[in-house]
Amino acid sequence: MSLKPDMNSFAQLTAMVGQLVRQNQTLLGHIDRVANSMAEMAQDLRAQQSATTKGLASLRSEMHGRFDTVGVRFDESEERLVRLERSIDSLRSDILRLENGVLSAQQSALQAHLKLDDDDPEPSRGT
Repeated sequence: MSLKPDMNSFAQLTAMVGQLVRQNQTLLGHIDRVANSMAEMAQDLRAQQSATTKGLASLRSEMHGRFDTVGVRFDESEERLVRLERSIDSLRSDILRLENGVLSAQQSALQAHLKLDDDDPEPSRGT
């Protein structure tokens, strides 16, 4: 056995190390591209999330506006219904007073007719 290193083995080892270095550089290039792609995706996701958040805020604001508008319309409708109910109640009161007036007039007419009959000196035709 010789203590002298075999140049052939050393050349093979050097070639293998060189190949490992190239593969390592290629792998580092792939990792760098993956990392850059992930950073771009993260940036895109943040931009999309920001746009989505703004869109949701806008939609939420619009829906609140619409609900407020609907609420105002319901309030206006309720006020109109209350005014209508009051008008109907007032109309009922007027009708009741009118009926009372008509009944009073009928009663006065009947009393006047009966008084005329009592004051009439002529006997009734039916007797």
